[in-house]
Amino acid sequence: MKRIVGVVVARMRSKRLPGKPMLDLAGKPSIERHIERLCMVNGISDIYIATSKARGNLPLFEQAERLGVKIYAGAEEDVVERFVSIGKASEADALVRIGCDKPLFCYELLQKNVASYQGEDYIYFKQGVTVGAAHEILSLNALREVHKNYLGTAIAQYMREHPHKFDIRPIEADTLYKRPEYRLALDTPEDYRLLKILFEALQAQVPIPTREALAYLDDNPQLALINRDVENKGVNIYSLALEKEPVFRVLTDANGAYWVVDRMGYRVSYQEFMRCVLDEKRWAKG
Repeated sequence: MKRIVGVVVARMRSKRLPGKPMLDLAGKPSIERHIERLCMVNGISDIYIATSKARGNLPLFEQAERLGVKIYAGAEEDVVERFVSIGKASEADALVRIGCDKPLFCYELLQKNVASYQGEDYIYFKQGVTVGAAHEILSLNALREVHKNYLGTAIAQYMREHPHKFDIRPIEADTLYKRPEYRLALDTPEDYRLLKILFEALQAQVPIPTREALAYLDDNPQLALINRDVENKGVNIYSLALEKEPVFRVLTDANGAYWVVDRMGYRVSYQEFMRCVLDEKRWAKG
C-alpha cells in the first residue's frame, strides 16, 4: 500500500486576506476546518501543516500542537522544498496538497482519489470543478525532480509545462461538484463573508460536506453574488491557460525533418511523446 501524507500549505501573511488560517469559521479557526476534513479520509498516513520560517507564522505552530498534527517550516517562497522535506521525513510515496484557502474542499473526492492511487506522479482536476473544492496528489519522486528545476510557489507548474517527463492523470470531477458559478475558496474579504454564512448555517454537520454547501447556495442563489466578481490569482490563471494550449507542437527544419517540442519549446523524444499519448488514452478509458 502506498503511503500518502496530507499537507495543508499555510502562512499568516497573505496579500489579499492576511491571517486567513486563523479566521473564525463557526467557532473554529480556518486551519482547523482544513485538518478536520483531512481526518475524514481513510488512507492518509499522516497530516502536516507546511509553512515558512517567518515569525508571523508562530500561531500555526500553536495550532499544530493543539490539533495533534505535525508542522514543517521552510523558505518563504520555495514551497517545493517544504513538500520534499515533509515527504522525506514521513517516508511518503505521495503527498496531498491542500491550500489553506480551501476550508470546504471535497473530502469525498479526495477519498476516492486516495483509494485509487496507483503511483502516478501528479493527479489533478480538469477545469469546471468548483473553486475551493479540489486537491492535488503528487509523488515524492516527481517533487524531487521538480525541485531540480523550479523553486517557486506553484509546485505543479513544472509538471504541467513538461508533461512528457511525468505520469500525469487529469481527473474529471463528478457532475455534482462541477459548479464553476460558485466559489468556495477563502482568499479575499468577500470569500470570508460568504464562508462565514455557510459555516453558520450548516455547522450542525461536522465537517460540512461540500455537496451540502453547494446545495445551500442553490437554495439561496443571492449569496453567490457576494464573491462572484473575485478574480483568480495570476498563477491559477496561468495554470488554467495551460489546459487550453496544445501539449506538444510538431516543427520542421530546413531539411524537412520533424521535431516534437513541449509547451516550453523543449525537444521531446518519440518515446516520450508516445508514452504521453498512451497515458492519455489509458486515463481517458479509466
